[in-house]
Amino acid sequence: DGLRAGPEAEAEAARRAECVGVAEAFQWPFGRKTVVRREANLGLVGQWLAAWEPDMAGPDDGPAVLILEDDLELSPLFWRWLKLMRREYGGREDLAGISLQHQHHRCDTSSTDLWVDNGPQPYLYRVPGSWGFAPARRPWARFLAWQRAAAARGDEPDDVTYRGRLVCTSQMWRTWRAEGRDPKMWTAWYLSFMRSEGLLCLYPNLPGGAGFAA
Repeated sequence: DGLRAGPEAEAEAARRAECVGVAEAFQWPFGRKTVVRREANLGLVGQWLAAWEPDMAGPDDGPAVLILEDDLELSPLFWRWLKLMRREYGGREDLAGISLQHQHHRCDTSSTDLWVDNGPQPYLYRVPGSWGFAPARRPWARFLAWQRAAAARGDEPDDVTYRGRLVCTSQMWRTWRAEGRDPKMWTAWYLSFMRSEGLLCLYPNLPGGAGFAA
């Protein structure tokens, strides 16, 4: 019943003011809207980790949180589907979260032709999906504490493999590091955490590889 917008802080004051102005002018007729002003640029990973900091002791059936980046397009049916999935599967202890996207990456080959043959039924997968992601409360709270402790020690996400091959997310992290680039991937951290706790992400399985976010 609420919207929380966190525009990134820009180096130039004029661009920052413009960004905040757009967020403040945005009309949200479905509940409260909160604009969070950042004094410093958090970067992609920082923005994701600061998007929601739930109470570990909060109820599993408390308010749902859906994290959306500003370049996504959503299906008009996304909220109805998300509420249904949360009602049906939200009580699972191994649920890391629910994604609105079609997941096309295969873990065993890193190709992009994944298709799960179970009709239109949703499925669970060991890779997180960032396009329209609704994290499960308690796993996300544990993840935030785990990631901050690991980052403070100077650690990086562990490589995650499947059938002897690096999962695409781990491969991208390793490649960009080798090139001297900052991976800026919260998904690599969450993938490592999901593996350590045996967690899964729930995905839609719509005809033609469609999703509720793209």
